[in-house]
Amino acid sequence: MTERIVLPTSDGQELVADLHLPAGAPKGLALLGHAMMVDRRTMDRPKGQGLASVLVARGLAVLNVDFRGHGESVLPTRPSFSFDDIVRHDVPALVFALRERFPDLPRFLVGHSLGVNAGLPGLALLPDHNVRAAVAIAPNLWAPKFEPSRLRRLKKRAMVAAFELAARPSGFFDPAPFGMGRSRIPRPYVEQFGRFYREDRLLSVDRADDYEQGLGSLTLPILAWSGGQDTLMAHPDAVAEYLRLFTRARVEHRAFVGLDGFEPDHMQLVIDERCRPLFEESADFLLQFVD
Repeated sequence: MTERIVLPTSDGQELVADLHLPAGAPKGLALLGHAMMVDRRTMDRPKGQGLASVLVARGLAVLNVDFRGHGESVLPTRPSFSFDDIVRHDVPALVFALRERFPDLPRFLVGHSLGVNAGLPGLALLPDHNVRAAVAIAPNLWAPKFEPSRLRRLKKRAMVAAFELAARPSGFFDPAPFGMGRSRIPRPYVEQFGRFYREDRLLSVDRADDYEQGLGSLTLPILAWSGGQDTLMAHPDAVAEYLRLFTRARVEHRAFVGLDGFEPDHMQLVIDERCRPLFEESADFLLQFVD
């Protein structure tokens, strides 16, 4: 059973989400967040057999959201936004959603790329988040200190500069011509990522929030996944370095390898049916924390 849900944010925006319910009473509520430039559909690929569907089949309710500017969560009156807006407004809207409907269900964060890169800093700003555990798929905000490879550091620097340059004429980076997705990314968002990289520090634009310090304050269990063919966005070595920020959390990092040695790239981690064992193991992990 699937319901379309609209989540209001604290700054007056609306996020569109799908609520998927299992056949019986749900054991918990998984809060799903997608990657940058794509939308919530990527969290259930192949449709009906992807990560969201596996979690539902294992007895979890799933709330799968489109972050602002992505998918159906369009912003007709204020299309521009920053990474901070997703951390400060979208993540709380997702984390606190449906509390009256499911007051006693344990809650879990399941994020891919942006979904976890914004989701976990967002949790750190919410002392009453009550999220019991998280699955972090390709977690890795970019900064030179998290990238042990000199070659990948140079490639990332070049890509950040290219993103910023491409966003200047229209005020947006359009990923469609590059086959990277369909959701345009506003210039302030792109420039904030550039600032992360140039300053080698994860801070909000207004300097009010130190995201690195916040990640170090989290204490929840985290299962992190990476893919060997994710050669730039979140290489396993870079993910391992990034996870060092989580000094108080119980973090387990697994580099996924499927049958016949299959190693996924950044998007294959969530959209390739060969990653079904990853989906099942993620469900196993979350169900440990169900009463």
